[in-house]
Amino acid sequence: MLSAIVLAGAPATGFDESLKSRAMVKVGGVTMLDRVLSALTSKCDQILVVGDVETDLQAQILTPAKTLMENIDIALKKVTGDYVLLATSDIPLINKECVSDFIEKGISLDCGFVYPICKKEKCLEKYPNLKRTYVTIKEGSFTGGNLMLMKKDFLLSIMPIMQDLYLARKKPVKLAKMIGFGVIWKLLLCKIFPNALDIDYLENKVSNIFGQRVKAYIVDDPAICEDLDSPEELKAFEDILGEKKWVSYKNI
Repeated sequence: MLSAIVLAGAPATGFDESLKSRAMVKVGGVTMLDRVLSALTSKCDQILVVGDVETDLQAQILTPAKTLMENIDIALKKVTGDYVLLATSDIPLINKECVSDFIEKGISLDCGFVYPICKKEKCLEKYPNLKRTYVTIKEGSFTGGNLMLMKKDFLLSIMPIMQDLYLARKKPVKLAKMIGFGVIWKLLLCKIFPNALDIDYLENKVSNIFGQRVKAYIVDDPAICEDLDSPEELKAFEDILGEKKWVSYKNI
C-alpha cells in the first residue's frame, strides 16, 4: 500500500491574506491543493493532508503544528501504507501521469528513499517562463523535485536525523559537519569544475548519512519540480494551466 502525506502548512503570505494556507490559493480557478490531490488519487491508497485547508476530494485533513518536522510526524503516525509519498501542496502543474511514472519507477528501485531531479534543458523547454535554481554537476544542470518516495520504515528510522538537519538548516558550520565538509567543498568546486561532483557520489554520501540506499531519479516531466511560492509567479502558472482543461480524478 502507498500513503501520501501532503504538507499544506505554509502561510499564504503575499497572496490572499484571508487564507490560512498557501495550498488554498486558486490557480486557474482551482486551489493548488485540489490540483495536487487530483494528481495523487489514482495511485495512492491513503492521502493525509496536514494544514488549515478544505477540499471535496478524498483525503484526511490533519491539524498542523508549528514546524515542518512536527507536521511530518503528525501524519506519519496515521500512515497505513508500506511506502510513503511526501509531497508539497504548491505544485499545481503535476498530473497523474508524471506522478504514476515517479511512483512506479521509485518502487521498482527498491531502496529506502527516491528523490526526483530534472535537467535544466527539460525545465526550460516546457516552462521557459518559470524560474528554478539549478546545480551543475558532471551529468548536467539539475533542479530538485517536490515529491519524495520512501519506505515507511526508512522514514521512521531517519526522523531523528531529519530533525537534526532541519534544526541546522540556518547554521552552515553545523550543517557542513553533518553532511560532510567534502560534500560542501565539492558543491562549491563544481561551480567552476562541474566534473568535481556526480550523482553516484551524492547518492553514496546521503546513503551513508541515512544508513540505507538512496537514489535520485531523473524525471522527464519538470512539473514535479515547479512550485508556486510567490505571488509574482501566479500569472505565469495561470497562463500555463489556462491552456489545459481541469479534470478532477476523485476515485482512488
